[in-house]
Amino acid sequence: MLNAVSTVCADQPPDFLSSADSAKIKTGAIRCVVCGNMQETDQHLIPGEVQGKVLYIEDQESSLVLVEAMLTSMPGVRLIKASTGAKGIDLARSGCPDLVLLDMYLPDVSGVDVVRNLSIEISRGLKIVILTGDTFSVDVVKAMSLGAKEYWVKPIEPQRFRLGVAKWLLRANANVQEPPHAS
Repeated sequence: MLNAVSTVCADQPPDFLSSADSAKIKTGAIRCVVCGNMQETDQHLIPGEVQGKVLYIEDQESSLVLVEAMLTSMPGVRLIKASTGAKGIDLARSGCPDLVLLDMYLPDVSGVDVVRNLSIEISRGLKIVILTGDTFSVDVVKAMSLGAKEYWVKPIEPQRFRLGVAKWLLRANANVQEPPHAS
């Protein structure tokens, strides 16, 4: 749910836009972070406050603390944490998160197995973003082919992280259906 908006300078558009879309911002056309459609405007609007539930499946305490710290500036976002894939799958099914952030390397199962086990939830609109230390791997490709929406490489810039979380929470709350690999 969008409660407030703030603007971003057209000279530094959000990095989730393609370079072609970034060029269009300078001429007044931007891509909506909710629906993905091009809009005519003189400024790009970015959510100042979004609401939603984020499940972070991660076994490294330092990564959990970092994500929790980055979310403190988003008071409408509630963070749920799981340190194993099995617990994460259970919480994804019972806790109704709007967004799942998923590490690829967990102590009990792989991130690919988590995505595979949540296929029904993905088909019903669950958004999963891979948050990994790998720049690119076969496991990331597999997870994306099974329905993960994006992958973000750790360490991630706080502003990019918050924009990405806001984008996916807005899309989840607007019930926007995305094809796999959309950004």
